[in-house]
Amino acid sequence: MERFGEDIFFPKPGPPKLCTQQYGGPQVAVVTGSINGRPVSVTFRRTDGCEISRWRAMAPLLGGTTGSRGEI
Repeated sequence: MERFGEDIFFPKPGPPKLCTQQYGGPQVAVVTGSINGRPVSVTFRRTDGCEISRWRAMAPLLGGTTGSRGEI
């Protein structure tokens, strides 16, 4: 978590994001547990550019899906 900061698991509310409309695949990963005593329940998908970016950031945790590590 130190590598990516808490925002990867505990996103802060903010203005809406503009995300590219690309589809990275049907994969879904649900991460549950606790970090530093804080409960974690977060879902990662590959449904648009923003979600693909989040998935790539967590690729070591989520596993090897084609394109998950930034390959083209």
